[in-house]
Amino acid sequence: MKAGRPGLSFGVMGGDHRAQGHTQVLVNAIDFGMNVQEAGEAARVTHGNNGLLVESNVPEAVRAALIQRGHKVTSNANPGGAFGGFPGIMLDPRTGVLLGGADVRKDHLAHGSLVLLVPGRAGRLFPGVRARHVGRAARRATRSG
Repeated sequence: MKAGRPGLSFGVMGGDHRAQGHTQVLVNAIDFGMNVQEAGEAARVTHGNNGLLVESNVPEAVRAALIQRGHKVTSNANPGGAFGGFPGIMLDPRTGVLLGGADVRKDHLAHGSLVLLVPGRAGRLFPGVRARHVGRAARRATRSG
């Protein structure tokens, strides 16, 4: 909540990665100013018994810096869901538009009609709030359907 209005609602599924994934998405949105799609789609790192598993799109310079600091770093092009999945909704404070994000790692979709199903609100969650999706998966689905 920010000034009495919602700011970001999301979830990261993925077992041991959940808390780490939530933290990474929040840091992306709050500290780096990313929108909901960017925050959920950015490269992730997960820590486990075998050290740090980093996604393949983490730059080599970042991997080298982690190794130099003493971390055991591994990468896997097919991590089998180790980095979770992400659906999210963010309120754009300037426009009042709800932005939906969907994770490209999973079969997720941001769909504006989900917002329109709120009973008694005529398609609006809060005064001045409109729904819009920004995710790549959502754009693909809109084009194909």
